[in-house]
Parts: sequence; structure tokens; C-alpha cells
Amino acid sequence: MRLAATYGTQNTWKASAGIYWSGFRIKDLGMSLNIYATGTDGFYRNTYNNSRVGRENQWSLRWKTAWRPAQNVIFENAATLSNTRQHGYAYAPVSTRQVNYNDTCYYRRLSFTDGLTVKHSWAGIDFSSIISFQYLNDDMTLDQDFLPVDYFTLGQRRHEWALTADFVARGKRGCWSWLAGLFGMGRRTEMNAPVTFGDYGITRLIEDHVNQPGTKYPIRWDDRSLLLGSRFTLPQGGFSIYHESEVALGNWDLTLGLRFDWERARIRYRSTTGATYTIYDATDPADMKPYFTQNIEIDERGDLHKSFSQLLPKLSVSYRLPASTGNIYASVTRGYKAGGYNTQMFSDVLQQKLMEQMGLSMLYDVDDIISYDPEKDWNFEAGAHLNLLDGRIRADASVFWIECTDQQLTVFPAGTTTGRIMTNAGKTRSRGVELSASWMADCGLSLRASWGMTDARFRSYNDGRNDYAGNHVPYAPANTLFFGAGWSQPVDGCSWLKGYGLEINTRGIGKIWWNEANTVTQPLYFTLSARARAHLKPCTVEFWADNITGTQYDTFYFVSIGNAFLQRGPKFSCGITLKRSFTFD
Repeated sequence: MRLAATYGTQNTWKASAGIYWSGFRIKDLGMSLNIYATGTDGFYRNTYNNSRVGRENQWSLRWKTAWRPAQNVIFENAATLSNTRQHGYAYAPVSTRQVNYNDTCYYRRLSFTDGLTVKHSWAGIDFSSIISFQYLNDDMTLDQDFLPVDYFTLGQRRHEWALTADFVARGKRGCWSWLAGLFGMGRRTEMNAPVTFGDYGITRLIEDHVNQPGTKYPIRWDDRSLLLGSRFTLPQGGFSIYHESEVALGNWDLTLGLRFDWERARIRYRSTTGATYTIYDATDPADMKPYFTQNIEIDERGDLHKSFSQLLPKLSVSYRLPASTGNIYASVTRGYKAGGYNTQMFSDVLQQKLMEQMGLSMLYDVDDIISYDPEKDWNFEAGAHLNLLDGRIRADASVFWIECTDQQLTVFPAGTTTGRIMTNAGKTRSRGVELSASWMADCGLSLRASWGMTDARFRSYNDGRNDYAGNHVPYAPANTLFFGAGWSQPVDGCSWLKGYGLEINTRGIGKIWWNEANTVTQPLYFTLSARARAHLKPCTVEFWADNITGTQYDTFYFVSIGNAFLQRGPKFSCGITLKRSFTFD
């Protein structure tokens, strides 16, 4: 049995327990039960009401069973039940960097997953199957404008069922190793995602568009709340067939692979709204009189589907260095990501249809705005894995180049739109370097370092308003850095102390460009962390601290109704962790 508990600043806590059994009355049967729970009050406050944002509570249960009924047969099953409760989000306007919104924000999720793995060997061939099931039930309410006014809120309730199966066979004959497999998946998602406009939202997004200065017949919405209802059913399915062969020729290894993917995505939707507004006679501005009351009813339904297929080849060559000191390699692979459908823009489409009935032009067509195409790319990589001085020094180095067509990119349409969409961004090019190394000394000292550099840019991308060719691709950091040093020592002859250790590390990320125009950025930033632990006879005690320097940084960027927001990163935190293991006969 293993127990662990952590407590830190912001009332952050973690607790876990693991129980492990083997034997029983069934030979070669083992089981484990892991329980995990965590919670935090969050690092920031909402200045609107001084409430905590970023509060979260979560728990999970994981049951795993492993059984070997015969020498060549293994069954493994893992089932996990988890629950998450989040309250508020640290989203702040770029202009003020202060969290300040008036409506409730929360997210609740209950999920269950179960995966069964069966392995069997027969006639020199290893067979394995992995079958998994997942159920997801989540509920989200979001003050999507993140402002201290009654603009609009989003509600989203989702049920999702998914089933996957992967069957693989592996074999080897002489210098030839191979594997072949068949993969299938099916998913069904049912979603209810209404958007509710408040008084301020109705005024700004509807009435102000109609009531131009000098209008003799202005309108006023009768009910100061407007519900835009959206319901979706999204069935999805697909399969893959793949094969890979590896031939060893002396110190050379040649690998050839081919995969065929087919996927079908479908969306059935229903968008509804109903309201009334009154037209006033403002011929005499001092004495406006009701002129006419208009009723609006919209009930839009549709059923769309797309199918995608792709052949994905792979070629790699590696050379094993003498004395088992590592290898050098090069590879070329075809990458692919299927297309699909957006759902968050339906409220905007419905809003535009409503305004079209009021005599204003419509901006969106459902078929055009909600779908996006597959992403395709070619990946070129070369590098080396090194193992030197009897394993005391390990190093990895690689360079890569990715040419991508129709890259899937999350964008925020211009104007007073309320949603975000996935779109295809023409052509992009990414190139970079990744280096990492570690060193272990006999005195207990260890050093680790890594650096990754990426230059990701648009080769061609024009959204109809701007040409972004040559700009950096959003959300791709130019550099990721890590350096860590640790020192540990055993203690002999002490009745209460078995050993102790220290560790310090720093991480750096940036520069990050948050939008296609590259006008909003996150500079390179570093965070510093430290650990000090003592291995006592009954337990292990660890004191830790993260973001010791109190670095202020952002982790996400988005736009809503023309306003840009950033998500704040965690502040300084520290705490203590206790761990203990028990053995029962």
C-alpha cells in the first residue's frame, strides 16, 4: 500500500492511495486500486465581486486487473472513474490584465473509461487487442464575454460515448521484423449549447445595429433576455489498416510503413429562437409612441456529413554506432488530421438569421462557417541518440522540417462575434532543433538540460481581410528550455534517516505569438522550482516551491466580441508532501 499527501499555498492539496494485491486463490492474478483527489482555491480573484477564480476539486478511482491464465496469454483491464469541478477562470482583458466579469463560470465533468488488453503468442507471432470504452458527461456555464456587463452567457451540456478497438500482430523471421494492425473507432456526441443574451448584449449587438442616428422608427426588444438555442448530434466513425516492416542489415535498420485512414464525420443540428420587438414612431422624439409589434420565430434544422480518407507512408533509416553507444537516424512520414465541424459559431449564425428577418444583411452561411478540411503534412527528421561513459551521459539531438497544407487553426472571426472556429490556414512551414542531455556522477550529483527551437510560419494564409504570409503561427513557442540539477545522498547507520536530496530546476518558454497578425505576444519567460526531500525510516518528506521568482506570464489567448483576453499563469506556490509505503503479508 502506498500513501501520499500534499498541502501548499492557496489551500492546494493532493491525496492519493494505492493498494496492490497478488496471488489470491487464482494463480498469476494481480489487482490494484488507486484513489486520487486534489483541490485548490486558485491564484486569482475576480475584482467584480472579490471571489476566487480557478478553484478546482477533482477525484478519480482506477481499478486495474492483470491475469496470466497461461504462459502465452495475458489479460489486463483498467477502469477509471473521475469527477471534476471547476469554478471560474483567470481570463483577463489584454488592456487591463485584471479578471473582472459578472456572471457565473463553472465546469463539471463525470467520466468513465475502461480498457481491456489481451495478449497472446502463437507460432512465433504475438497478437494483441486493445478495446476501450469511454463515457463523458459534462456541464459548463460560461460568462463568455468576460466583462462586468450583461452581455451573454454560454451553457453547454454534453454526453459522449466512444468505442475503439485496435488489433495488432507482430512477428520476426531472421533479419525481418513486422507488424500489421486494424483499428476502428466510433463516437457519438449529444450537445445542448444555448447562448443567452442579456440586456446589454441585446442593446449592443442588435438594437444598436438597427437604431442608427436619426432613425424615425427605432426598435426596442420587448424581453430583455434572448435565448439562442442550439442542439447537436455528432456521430463519428472510422477505421485504419496499417503495416510496418523493419529489416536489419548489419548495423543498418530500414523501416517501411503504410497506413490507410478513413473517417466519416456528421452533424445534425437544430437552432431555435423566438422573440418580439416593438417598432416606435419617433417622428416626434419627445413623444415616441409604439407603432407596431413584430414576432420572430426561427427553427433551423440541418444534417451535414463529410468523409475523409488518406494513405500515410513512412520511411526511416538508422545506423547503430559501435560499442552500443547509440544510433543516428533519419525519417520521412506523412501526417494527417481529419476535418470536422465547428459548433461554437451556431449562435452567431442564428443571430445573423434573426437580424436578416429584421431587414439587415446576413453575414454567414451555415455550410461554409461550421466545417473545416483535413490537415496534411510531410515530416522530415534526422537525429542521434547517444549513450556514453557506461550510461552516465545520455544525449539526444534532432532537427526537423514540417511542410503542412490546410493546417487546422483556431481563429476568432472579426467583429462582434461570440464564438471561435477551426479553420484551415493555407500552407505553413515549421523547422527546428531539439537537444537534450543528462549526466549522472558517482557522488550523487545529476544534471539535465534540454532546448527546443521552433520557427513556425505561414507560407500562405489570407483570410479575406489580411495576408499573413511570413507571420509566425500562433501558439507555437519559439523556444522551450529546461535545466535541472539534483543531489542525493544515502545515510548509513542512522536509526531515523535513510537519505536526503535536493533539486532545483528552471523552465523557459517563449516567445509566443498569440494571433495571426503577430500583434499580441508572450515574451520569453522563466520559472524557478526547488525540492528538498528527506527519506525517513517511516516515510519520505518533501518541501517544494514553484515559480519562486513570481514570474508573471500568460498561458492562453482568445477573442470574444472584439475584445482580446489572456489567461493568467500560476503565481508563486510552496508546500509539503508526505509519502509512505506499507507491506502486508
